[in-house]
Amino acid sequence: MASVSFGLNRGALDLQYGKITIGTLAVSTNDVEVRIDQTKNLKRNEIAVLLEQIKYFLLSGQDTSLPL
Repeated sequence: MASVSFGLNRGALDLQYGKITIGTLAVSTNDVEVRIDQTKNLKRNEIAVLLEQIKYFLLSGQDTSLPL
């Protein structure tokens, strides 16, 4: 599977894009990583919508596997 990942570490929340790691490795050392399957031919706006849905799910507190 061809994929690209975007990773970020805690404390880099000031929109400094230079702190985002872009790669194709299977494992990263980032605190949070998003992996996108490039074989799905998703457009940037589709990815943004999917990420927003994940964001709202996390903020809703429905997932009890993560601390609030």
